[in-house]
Amino acid sequence: MMVSRRHFLSALLVAGVAAPLAGMAAIGEAQAQQRPDQWHNGRPGGNRPPPPHQPNRAPPRPRQERRPPPRPGYVWVPGFWEWNPRRRDYVWRSGQWVRNRPGFRHRDPRWVRSHNGWTFDPGGWHR
Repeated sequence: MMVSRRHFLSALLVAGVAAPLAGMAAIGEAQAQQRPDQWHNGRPGGNRPPPPHQPNRAPPRPRQERRPPPRPGYVWVPGFWEWNPRRRDYVWRSGQWVRNRPGFRHRDPRWVRSHNGWTFDPGGWHR
């Protein structure tokens, strides 16, 4: 049986268009079958559960830091415990000198107990 060039080219064109579309349909089906509770970190198929946004236990007591000698034009910001969602634990951040901003007052970072657990207030410069 002899196939005409026209028939051959039209079959080739149909196969070239249909194959990618079939692949996209298979991907769409796989994503549609995944339930939203299987989504981790905002993406389907993640390999770890989403970390908590805030801790449900109190931070440890602040460490006693030895404050370095004063620096003119700077304000000392004490160290604080920062929640690390990957570790699901607190991590200590050492204190530091930050440049003074005239007309502003610096509020130290702190943890506040709320109805959902503990919330971090990073502090910062305020008028």
